[in-house]
Amino acid sequence: MKKLLIYSTLIFAPLSAMAESTTLNSDTENKWQLYISGNGGVMVSDVRIKHDDFLDFGTQGFFAVGGRNNRYRTELAYEFHAEMSELFQMLAGHMVTLGNASVRINGYYDYVHTKHFAMFIGGGLGPNFYNYTISEPYINRETKKEGVSFIMGADTGLSFNIWKFSIDVGFGFDYITYPRVYSYGPNVGLRFTF
Repeated sequence: MKKLLIYSTLIFAPLSAMAESTTLNSDTENKWQLYISGNGGVMVSDVRIKHDDFLDFGTQGFFAVGGRNNRYRTELAYEFHAEMSELFQMLAGHMVTLGNASVRINGYYDYVHTKHFAMFIGGGLGPNFYNYTISEPYINRETKKEGVSFIMGADTGLSFNIWKFSIDVGFGFDYITYPRVYSYGPNVGLRFTF
Protein backbone atom coordinates (compact mmCIF):
# COMPACT_ATOMS: atom_id res chain seq x y z
CA MET A 1 0.00 0.00 0.00
CA LYS A 2 2.82 2.38 0.86
CA LYS A 3 4.55 1.36 -2.35
CA LEU A 4 1.47 2.31 -4.36
CA LEU A 5 1.52 5.83 -2.89
CA ILE A 6 5.27 6.13 -3.53
CA TYR A 7 4.90 4.87 -7.11
CA SER A 8 2.08 7.32 -7.87
CA THR A 9 4.24 10.17 -6.53
CA LEU A 10 7.17 9.00 -8.66
CA ILE A 11 4.95 8.92 -11.73
CA PHE A 12 3.71 12.49 -11.20
CA ALA A 13 7.02 14.04 -10.06
CA PRO A 14 8.92 13.82 -13.40
CA LEU A 15 6.05 15.58 -15.12
CA SER A 16 6.77 18.64 -13.01
CA ALA A 17 10.12 19.07 -14.78
CA MET A 18 8.33 19.13 -18.15
CA ALA A 19 5.58 21.54 -17.14
CA GLU A 20 6.18 25.28 -17.29
CA SER A 21 5.08 26.78 -14.01
CA THR A 22 3.23 30.08 -14.17
CA THR A 23 1.82 32.09 -11.31
CA LEU A 24 -1.70 33.34 -10.97
CA ASN A 25 -2.35 36.99 -11.71
CA SER A 26 -0.87 39.45 -9.22
CA ASP A 27 -4.27 40.11 -7.56
CA THR A 28 -4.54 36.54 -6.23
CA GLU A 29 -0.86 35.60 -5.88
CA ASN A 30 -0.50 36.34 -2.16
CA LYS A 31 -4.13 36.48 -1.14
CA TRP A 32 -6.14 33.76 0.61
CA GLN A 33 -9.22 32.66 -1.32
CA LEU A 34 -12.07 30.70 0.27
CA TYR A 35 -13.27 27.47 -1.40
CA ILE A 36 -15.69 24.61 -0.86
CA SER A 37 -15.21 21.11 -2.21
CA GLY A 38 -16.73 17.66 -2.38
CA ASN A 39 -15.06 14.39 -3.25
CA GLY A 40 -15.98 10.71 -3.58
CA GLY A 41 -14.41 7.44 -4.51
CA VAL A 42 -14.26 3.69 -4.20
CA MET A 43 -11.68 2.36 -1.79
CA VAL A 44 -10.09 -1.02 -1.30
CA SER A 45 -9.88 -1.57 2.44
CA ASP A 46 -8.04 -3.98 4.70
CA VAL A 47 -10.13 -4.08 7.89
CA ARG A 48 -9.41 -5.72 11.25
CA ILE A 49 -12.02 -5.72 14.02
CA LYS A 50 -11.28 -8.03 16.95
CA HIS A 51 -10.95 -11.49 15.35
CA ASP A 52 -12.36 -10.38 11.96
CA ASP A 53 -9.83 -9.52 9.26
CA PHE A 54 -11.18 -8.91 5.77
CA LEU A 55 -10.44 -7.13 2.51
CA ASP A 56 -13.30 -5.38 0.76
CA PHE A 57 -14.44 -2.52 -1.42
CA GLY A 58 -15.96 0.42 0.38
CA THR A 59 -17.06 3.95 -0.41
CA GLN A 60 -15.44 7.17 0.70
CA GLY A 61 -16.46 10.80 0.44
CA PHE A 62 -15.82 14.15 2.00
CA PHE A 63 -16.99 17.74 2.11
CA ALA A 64 -14.57 20.54 2.93
CA VAL A 65 -14.24 24.27 3.45
CA GLY A 66 -10.80 25.72 2.98
CA GLY A 67 -8.49 28.46 1.85
CA ARG A 68 -6.01 28.72 -0.98
CA ASN A 69 -2.94 30.93 -1.29
CA ASN A 70 -1.15 30.46 -4.63
CA ARG A 71 0.27 26.89 -4.44
CA TYR A 72 -0.93 26.10 -0.90
CA ARG A 73 -4.34 24.89 0.31
CA THR A 74 -5.57 24.10 3.79
CA GLU A 75 -9.03 22.85 4.71
CA LEU A 76 -11.31 21.46 7.37
CA ALA A 77 -13.05 18.34 6.03
CA TYR A 78 -15.82 15.98 7.09
CA GLU A 79 -14.99 12.52 5.72
CA PHE A 80 -16.92 9.26 5.79
CA HIS A 81 -16.07 5.63 4.99
CA ALA A 82 -18.47 2.68 4.75
CA GLU A 83 -17.28 -0.95 4.77
CA MET A 84 -19.03 -4.31 4.70
CA SER A 85 -17.55 -7.79 5.13
CA GLU A 86 -16.90 -10.13 2.23
CA LEU A 87 -19.68 -12.10 0.55
CA PHE A 88 -18.18 -15.38 1.79
CA GLN A 89 -18.47 -14.28 5.41
CA MET A 90 -22.08 -13.19 4.89
CA LEU A 91 -23.00 -16.57 3.37
CA ALA A 92 -21.38 -18.31 6.34
CA GLY A 93 -23.66 -16.36 8.69
CA HIS A 94 -21.11 -13.87 9.93
CA MET A 95 -21.51 -10.26 8.79
CA VAL A 96 -19.56 -7.16 9.75
CA THR A 97 -20.60 -3.59 8.94
CA LEU A 98 -18.41 -0.61 9.79
CA GLY A 99 -19.00 3.11 9.50
CA ASN A 100 -16.34 5.77 10.01
CA ALA A 101 -16.85 9.53 10.08
CA SER A 102 -14.00 11.93 10.73
CA VAL A 103 -13.13 15.59 10.95
CA ARG A 104 -9.75 16.21 9.35
CA ILE A 105 -7.41 19.12 8.87
CA ASN A 106 -5.82 18.70 5.44
CA GLY A 107 -3.00 20.54 3.70
CA TYR A 108 -2.02 20.43 0.02
CA TYR A 109 0.85 21.72 -2.09
CA ASP A 110 0.69 22.17 -5.89
CA TYR A 111 4.16 21.13 -7.04
CA VAL A 112 3.13 21.91 -10.63
CA HIS A 113 0.91 24.95 -10.98
CA THR A 114 -0.35 26.67 -14.12
CA LYS A 115 -3.49 28.67 -14.77
CA HIS A 116 -5.58 25.66 -15.88
CA PHE A 117 -3.68 22.69 -14.48
CA ALA A 118 -2.04 21.62 -11.22
CA MET A 119 -0.45 18.51 -9.72
CA PHE A 120 -0.72 18.25 -5.96
CA ILE A 121 0.31 16.22 -2.95
CA GLY A 122 -1.19 16.50 0.50
CA GLY A 123 -2.19 14.91 3.74
CA GLY A 124 -4.29 15.31 6.84
CA LEU A 125 -5.24 13.97 10.24
CA GLY A 126 -7.95 14.17 12.85
CA PRO A 127 -10.38 12.32 15.12
CA ASN A 128 -12.43 9.42 13.72
CA PHE A 129 -15.85 8.40 15.04
CA TYR A 130 -16.63 4.73 14.36
CA ASN A 131 -19.50 2.32 14.82
CA TYR A 132 -19.54 -1.33 13.90
CA THR A 133 -21.88 -4.28 14.11
CA ILE A 134 -20.90 -7.95 14.03
CA SER A 135 -23.94 -10.16 13.31
CA GLU A 136 -24.04 -13.93 13.68
CA PRO A 137 -27.71 -14.81 13.04
CA TYR A 138 -27.22 -18.61 13.20
CA ILE A 139 -26.29 -18.40 16.87
CA ASN A 140 -28.45 -15.33 17.53
CA ARG A 141 -25.57 -13.06 18.59
CA GLU A 142 -24.91 -9.41 17.70
CA THR A 143 -22.11 -7.15 18.90
CA LYS A 144 -22.22 -3.37 18.48
CA LYS A 145 -19.64 -0.80 19.44
CA GLU A 146 -19.13 2.94 18.96
CA GLY A 147 -16.12 5.05 19.82
CA VAL A 148 -13.44 7.53 18.84
CA SER A 149 -10.09 6.75 17.25
CA PHE A 150 -7.62 8.56 14.97
CA ILE A 151 -7.34 8.90 11.17
CA MET A 152 -4.50 10.10 8.97
CA GLY A 153 -4.14 10.09 5.22
CA ALA A 154 -2.21 11.17 2.15
CA ASP A 155 -3.39 12.22 -1.32
CA THR A 156 -1.87 12.95 -4.69
CA GLY A 157 -3.54 13.96 -7.93
CA LEU A 158 -4.28 16.40 -10.72
CA SER A 159 -6.50 19.50 -10.82
CA PHE A 160 -8.09 20.88 -13.96
CA ASN A 161 -9.13 24.50 -13.46
CA ILE A 162 -11.93 26.16 -15.45
CA TRP A 163 -12.95 29.63 -14.29
CA LYS A 164 -13.66 29.26 -10.52
CA PHE A 165 -14.19 25.48 -10.70
CA SER A 166 -11.54 22.80 -10.28
CA ILE A 167 -11.98 19.12 -11.05
CA ASP A 168 -9.69 17.03 -8.87
CA VAL A 169 -8.71 13.50 -9.93
CA GLY A 170 -6.49 11.69 -7.49
CA PHE A 171 -5.46 8.73 -5.42
CA GLY A 172 -5.76 8.57 -1.64
CA PHE A 173 -4.51 6.45 1.25
CA ASP A 174 -6.10 6.49 4.73
CA TYR A 175 -5.14 4.76 7.95
CA ILE A 176 -7.58 4.47 10.88
CA THR A 177 -6.18 3.29 14.21
CA TYR A 178 -9.29 1.45 15.53
CA PRO A 179 -10.94 -0.52 14.12
CA ARG A 180 -7.70 -0.86 12.17
CA VAL A 181 -8.38 0.09 8.53
CA TYR A 182 -5.97 0.67 5.64
CA SER A 183 -7.88 2.16 2.68
CA TYR A 184 -6.64 3.25 -0.71
CA GLY A 185 -8.15 4.04 -4.07
CA PRO A 186 -9.04 6.62 -6.71
CA ASN A 187 -11.26 9.62 -6.08
CA VAL A 188 -12.84 12.44 -8.06
CA GLY A 189 -13.96 15.80 -6.71
CA LEU A 190 -15.22 19.25 -7.54
CA ARG A 191 -13.96 22.47 -5.94
CA PHE A 192 -15.42 25.99 -6.20
CA THR A 193 -13.22 28.99 -5.29
CA PHE A 194 -14.96 32.23 -4.30
